[in-house]
Amino acid sequence: MNPFSWIKYSLHLIRERYLPSYIVINLLFYGCIALGMVLIMVLPSLRGSTQQSVKEALNGPVLAPVQKIYISGNVVAAAAITFGVNLILATAMALSLPSLFIPFIGIAIGMLRGLFWGLVFGPAPNGMFGLLATHWPVMVLEGQGYVLGMLAVYIHGKGILRPASVDATGFWQGYRRGFVESMRMYPLIALVLAISAIYEAAEVIYLMHH
Repeated sequence: MNPFSWIKYSLHLIRERYLPSYIVINLLFYGCIALGMVLIMVLPSLRGSTQQSVKEALNGPVLAPVQKIYISGNVVAAAAITFGVNLILATAMALSLPSLFIPFIGIAIGMLRGLFWGLVFGPAPNGMFGLLATHWPVMVLEGQGYVLGMLAVYIHGKGILRPASVDATGFWQGYRRGFVESMRMYPLIALVLAISAIYEAAEVIYLMHH
């Protein structure tokens, strides 16, 4: 199978087997963003701790090198490293990996991320709400990558609890087949996050240098 066939199969799985779950996870993730925006509007005092969390993350060991590449103005390098961070760290390691040990935990982690985005970009004094004029495509596309990652977590968890959902019999067979089926979401996740990373790199570098 070539990469396009993998992506086509990911879409087939969603359409034929997991469409209701996909819709619910979308509602959960983007609903958490909306909830975060409401919270920061009602409780603007949360803004200080949110800003501090963002600063610490940007200056931390993971994102500090990313920030330097953005400052350099190299769009290709910025897009590549953004894609790698979002796919490997923010999706595979943050959502799927913990769910190998605690089924479905990646869904809760994804919802917390959506809530945090809402707090960061919500309408608060000295907030970043105005940035959404250009940044909303990233919120949609990157967010969709995380939604698909949460769906992968759901597929694996369902395979553990209901082995028949992945044509398995018994716990361990359900665990293994559920994992394999969940990984079939990753070609589509990679495509969505790649598009998002290209846009984000171009957008942020443009805003930084103008």
